[in-house]
Amino acid sequence: MNKNKIKILIFLSAFSLLGLIITQLFWIKNAVELTEEQFDHRASQALQDVLRELPKYSKEGCKRSCIYSCPSNKNQMLEIINPTILDSLLAAYFSYYELGGDFEYAIVNYKTDSVIYQKSDVIGKNIDLKMHKKGLTCFEDSDVYMLEVFFPCKRTTVLQQLSLWLSLSLLFLLVVVFAFIYNIRTILKQKKVSEIKNDFINNMTHEFKTPISTISMASEVLMNTEENAALERVKTYSKIIFDENQRLKSQVEHVLQTAIIDRGEIKLKLEKIALHDLIKSTVSNLCLEHCSNKVEVIYNFTAQNDLILVDRMHFVSVINNLVENAYKYGGENPIITITTKSDKTVITIGISDNGKGIAPADQKLVFEKFYRVHTGDIHDVKGFGLGLFYVKSIVEAHKGTIKLQSELNKGSSFEIFLPIV
Repeated sequence: MNKNKIKILIFLSAFSLLGLIITQLFWIKNAVELTEEQFDHRASQALQDVLRELPKYSKEGCKRSCIYSCPSNKNQMLEIINPTILDSLLAAYFSYYELGGDFEYAIVNYKTDSVIYQKSDVIGKNIDLKMHKKGLTCFEDSDVYMLEVFFPCKRTTVLQQLSLWLSLSLLFLLVVVFAFIYNIRTILKQKKVSEIKNDFINNMTHEFKTPISTISMASEVLMNTEENAALERVKTYSKIIFDENQRLKSQVEHVLQTAIIDRGEIKLKLEKIALHDLIKSTVSNLCLEHCSNKVEVIYNFTAQNDLILVDRMHFVSVINNLVENAYKYGGENPIITITTKSDKTVITIGISDNGKGIAPADQKLVFEKFYRVHTGDIHDVKGFGLGLFYVKSIVEAHKGTIKLQSELNKGSSFEIFLPIV
């Protein structure tokens, strides 16, 4: 899948997800508004039932089916309506209609806009909020009295009634968003893996093609050599074939080692080894003094206790990989600094160079299998991208850790932390 198709897929998926979220939020909003309307309807029904019930508890002269025809002045109204009884009736019917137990009410003279009784001052402070109102007297009277009720926790009550449905909706939305993010990350990761594998195949083709071509040419020269040809010439071409064959063998071993690591079949033969001696012998065997670029190796060993418990063969390969990387990426005049230091439990091995460094984006990926810092079509540094993956795997198999510090144009430094024997 090419980059454009992936971008289109991500855009369409994101657009669809956004549309789904907006649609779901729209339905949630409608559900809340509908539930609030149902709340208002139940509140109106509860108030109507309260006013139908209230005359039963009024004075003898007003025990009728309604109190509209009762005296309508302020004093008479307060005598007719006992606030304690009114409060009890409101609480009982609001509970019956599931309106919650938190409410405030007042008896208001509608024509003079004056409050003759109120449970608290909440209504006065919330005059602009929606009230539930019921008339206590006829509108033709000189004074018209209204019962106003305010529910301060109306929205909370509504949301509680919808809590299960809202929770499930939000949960499913979160699952969909998480799945979307996870799938996009997986697609991008698979795309990256595909690119890395393609790079690996290209590198492997290049690395195998060179020694195979060299062996082919040297073999052809030997086959066409005359019987009385100089022995030195035969030895020279035979040496070329041998060296290139060893190079092919080493490259195949790298690939096989990676397969073994992937299967988790690393078997370590641990032994106590003096680290400083191991490093010096390993570096000397690399024959850096014969390299095409002049290289300087600086040793700075300060570890008091350099005994470590490691597999000699694998740890030699670890040192080889890191020193060779320091040389390959060290520029025209590489300077490789190898340091050690220790405390009571850990010994630290540092291998640094003065090369071009590694970009921050690449630093997170250098230890991944097959990954190589991208250099475009230039193939100036050989390798499959397996070295640092192998190094990290072996260090972790020894219960150690490895850390990279690098800055562009200032070089790179690898630090290995191993437990002391």
